[in-house]
Amino acid sequence: MRKLLCMLIMALFAITAKSTAPVDVTVGPVTYRLYPSSLECSVYSCEKSATEVEIAQSITHDDKTYSVTSIGNNAFRDCSPLTDITIPNSVTYIGDAAFWGCSSLTDITIPNSVTSIEYATFYGCSSLTSITIPNTVTSIGNSAFSGCSSLTSIAIPNSVTSIEGCTFFDCSSLTSIIIPNTVTSIEYQAFYGCSSLTDITISANSIGFEAFCDCSSLTGITILNSVTIQEHAFSGCTNLKSVFITDLTAWCRNKFKKGSASPLYYDGELFLNGEKVVNLVIPEGITTLNFYQFGKCSSIESVIIPEGMVYIGKSVFNQCKNLKEVYLSSTVKELGAYCFYKCSKLETVYCAAMLPPVIKYDSSVDYSASYSFAESYPGYMALHVPVGSKDSYSTTDGWKEFGTIINDLPASSGIDNVTADSDWQDNHLKVYNLQGVRIPVDSRGDLHLLPDGIYIVNGVKYIVK
Repeated sequence: MRKLLCMLIMALFAITAKSTAPVDVTVGPVTYRLYPSSLECSVYSCEKSATEVEIAQSITHDDKTYSVTSIGNNAFRDCSPLTDITIPNSVTYIGDAAFWGCSSLTDITIPNSVTSIEYATFYGCSSLTSITIPNTVTSIGNSAFSGCSSLTSIAIPNSVTSIEGCTFFDCSSLTSIIIPNTVTSIEYQAFYGCSSLTDITISANSIGFEAFCDCSSLTGITILNSVTIQEHAFSGCTNLKSVFITDLTAWCRNKFKKGSASPLYYDGELFLNGEKVVNLVIPEGITTLNFYQFGKCSSIESVIIPEGMVYIGKSVFNQCKNLKEVYLSSTVKELGAYCFYKCSKLETVYCAAMLPPVIKYDSSVDYSASYSFAESYPGYMALHVPVGSKDSYSTTDGWKEFGTIINDLPASSGIDNVTADSDWQDNHLKVYNLQGVRIPVDSRGDLHLLPDGIYIVNGVKYIVK
């Protein structure tokens, strides 16, 4: 009796397993995998010779109707003759490498029901010229459009928050792409080799390794927020000459992992709210410039560092080839290695600190080749310092190299606040003293009312005698 009972139970399990096991059904060139337990099915595979495919919205088998809800991994992989495909609204998921190597597919519309595009979904679809992505899609996987060399434009919907690694790798015909401000990160090699891309606007706060490497036609980029940029992000973007920003404070807080991470790397010009930055005034409230914020910026001719700035880091103004004058406030304590390296037109430096700021160098390289003013030929420059501090500067490494040291700035420990008569007010003139403190002027803009001295007016040196 016990043996008979065991046999009955085993037979029952076998019947149940058979009734819930997936079943493959072929309709035309497409094979669907049916799941009886959920009455859903997935596109499993397709004949390699198929040229046109319309995916069914549902499949009926053994008097049961199955809804087609997904396109499985590798379902159409290497169907190279496939030129046209229709995806029904019942599909919510498109799997890994689903259309990998469909080299004859020219366009595709993803229905509103789809919420994600997975890894390498359209990898190597070299004839794909256009694709419509609905705003229901919240994620686009790694390498999703890699090698789509005929794709010319694409709009990423507001629902997407990240562009994954290699997403548009080697999309060499891509000329324009709309990245919404919902995207907070652009991962490694996302646009590597997009050699036809000419301009792009970015609001992300993270740009990955080699993200725009070899985008050789890229001429302009707009960056809207503070951003951390990994090394080589713009390597090979040799025509990138214009960098547009709307917030200078945000730019000063950027973090570049290497010089090649900066979009200014190829002697680019910086534009603030559409105006070229020629006379740079670092905003108040910035106490540190870490690394390469303005390295190789070709538009800058003068720099004013205001009171409150303490540390100017490595290569911050490296190779600013048109920089002529620098004004350092009394609060500056240290200049990093290569800070003003190869600023070949630099003629005059004003330093308001009574004690010379520390000059750093790269310990792995000879001092003369890496200290703050290396290869900027300070022996031919004039250095203006506070009265009573010349001896200190002329005996301090990094400062004693200056050919002329002039003892003519006010002896001061720094000014925190500036007061003025009540009838004075700020107007369109931006006036700074050599301590980097902004001075209010009267409503008429009469600069002759200022006390005798040297001022910076809208970025230009102005002397009142």
